[in-house]
Amino acid sequence: MKQLVYPYKKIAGIEAKPSKQVTNAMNSRNRIITGQDQTTNRYAMIRAILTCLCLVMLVLPAQQAMAMRIAGSQHDLSATSSHPIRAQSERRICEFCHTPHTKGKTIGPMWNRNNTGNTYEPYWSTTMDPISPVGQPNGSSILCLSCHDGTIALGEVIKRDTRGTEIAMTGARSLSGRSSSLGLELRDDHPISFAYTSELATQRGKDPVLMSGGNELKQPVALPRSLRLDNAGRLQCTTCHNSHDNELGNFLVMSNRGTDAPYLCTACHEIEAVNEKWSESAHKNSAKATSGSRDKHLYPYTLMDENGCQNCHTPHGASFSAGATGASNKSPLLYHASSVDNCIPCHRGQVAEKNIDSETDKTSNHPMDNSEIHDPRPGTVSNEPYQLSDTDHVVCVDCHNPHAANADDFSTEPYLPGTLRGVKGIDISGNPKKPITEIYELCFRCHGDGATGAILHTPRVIEQTNTRLEFQQSNPSFHPVAFVGKNTSVPSLDGATAAPAYLGSDIMSCTDCHNNEDAPTYSFATDRGRGDGSGMGPRGPHGTDNRPGNHTPILLRRYEKADNTSESEANYSLCYYCHNRNSILNDDSFKGHKTHIQDYNTPCNVCHDPHGISITQATITPDGQLGCSTGGGCPNNTHLINFDTSVVTPSNGQLVFVDTGTQTGSCYMNCHGRDHNPETY
Repeated sequence: MKQLVYPYKKIAGIEAKPSKQVTNAMNSRNRIITGQDQTTNRYAMIRAILTCLCLVMLVLPAQQAMAMRIAGSQHDLSATSSHPIRAQSERRICEFCHTPHTKGKTIGPMWNRNNTGNTYEPYWSTTMDPISPVGQPNGSSILCLSCHDGTIALGEVIKRDTRGTEIAMTGARSLSGRSSSLGLELRDDHPISFAYTSELATQRGKDPVLMSGGNELKQPVALPRSLRLDNAGRLQCTTCHNSHDNELGNFLVMSNRGTDAPYLCTACHEIEAVNEKWSESAHKNSAKATSGSRDKHLYPYTLMDENGCQNCHTPHGASFSAGATGASNKSPLLYHASSVDNCIPCHRGQVAEKNIDSETDKTSNHPMDNSEIHDPRPGTVSNEPYQLSDTDHVVCVDCHNPHAANADDFSTEPYLPGTLRGVKGIDISGNPKKPITEIYELCFRCHGDGATGAILHTPRVIEQTNTRLEFQQSNPSFHPVAFVGKNTSVPSLDGATAAPAYLGSDIMSCTDCHNNEDAPTYSFATDRGRGDGSGMGPRGPHGTDNRPGNHTPILLRRYEKADNTSESEANYSLCYYCHNRNSILNDDSFKGHKTHIQDYNTPCNVCHDPHGISITQATITPDGQLGCSTGGGCPNNTHLINFDTSVVTPSNGQLVFVDTGTQTGSCYMNCHGRDHNPETY
């Protein structure tokens, strides 16, 4: 009988042969069979042939599919590849990583590369390290780094047909210096080789002050099947990448297109707390084209919603910033080391509609610091990171939460814009709060208890840098930001013709006064932060220009403070925006208004302190002194009275307003060369 010959095919550079055991079994039938065994052995031989064919039919498609997915990709280093980095003559694809036979123990399955033996700088962050510290790479990640740290030549394999000979390459000998080389510095890359535990998932995102929140990672048991942890429950390179399959690009195990549900980032990361929902955020849902961004080359897709997390974050190659400990550390996987530089490429009027970049260059602005990033856990000072110092730099994320901000308006109480969704602040009592429900709670982060170095724009009898104390309900007077004002009937407000009209019983917002002078007009029925009607600029206190007149500090409208300023609707348009000018000049509230501001050119700011006067500093004139006879003393700081000491000086040692009743009182001072000792109204 003729000896059987078993042909094989070459598929994508791989020789698909039957195994040695199968070949020997089949060739054992290549003998001349005689007598009564012939029929039995014929059936046995047929069964063996069919078994072999079944095995070949099962194995060859899998090998062919695997080879076809690698062939032509960046992992195809064979000479047959069209990739710029490839072997000069070696045609086998798998040999660069695998070998069927090795002596001794290798670091991976049939692994054909050496362990680098390198020591790496692993990822580190204040939010992750205390829970699940990241150590040196291990497991399958070490296999990836044997090429991707750039320290071992691509052709340097353990075993090949020509022993001891490195595979000669074209294009590059190693990945060193290329974007695909991670180097030994892994602090700029997504963490690997860490235990992805239930505790980590629960604790991730928990507020370090309020000890609330958390659960910003999905539980290990809830991860999609395509995202696989290793046998020790650790996240490795192979959790996100499949080195044998580049169908989705970058050898990803699932799509990372933001419009897919879920996509790779959100398969693990889940930011869906109350009032802090990534799924409702503008950065998640905006269909704006990224073509206007100066960083457009960084984005894998053309639309914001498609890029998703990748609009700001990159899993590899993030930029350096100064860490919370002072040591050099990476940013939280952001494209730029400076937090501001990650926002401005879009928020300069070309992707986002409004140009925030130009606002920060105005005459009066929040002082943006472009040098570093606030760490989520910056120190050990009480209430950090809620309570910031006014001497700290300001970055976008101090006021805005990029994972939650959206375009919602002020249509329902609390009157809080969507741009401030999910941010932290300080409440009126000085306690940390997240999320805020009032705009002033955000302002108190810097302009509250930490405001030890605040700039006082006017020298006054009573000076206060803590704005939170200026709005307390127990104060003798305050603008009604946190509470309804002391006087619920204010003639210049009630029935005022200005739109929107405030009543004495209304609550106002910080942004009613501190806002962009080009901000849009708002309707009182739907919005509380207002603008001057031009409607061209962004809302919010990013910056204002003194054009013309004074708009400092970041004032929505003109507010002249210099003495001897002639009265006009334009010069005091900030005050007249709420307080009816005709009512003021008719002396409906105070019989000396017209005389002071129109006849003597005395600005509103000379007598009135616009925020309020803290009860901890306010004074009371006892009965029997300075004409006080109320039976309980006369307060000196009602009606926001707190004199500008650069204009007003004492009279016989007295510099005070004595409130003796409704619309009555006496002033003791020298003003414009006239001695008030007293001047009674």
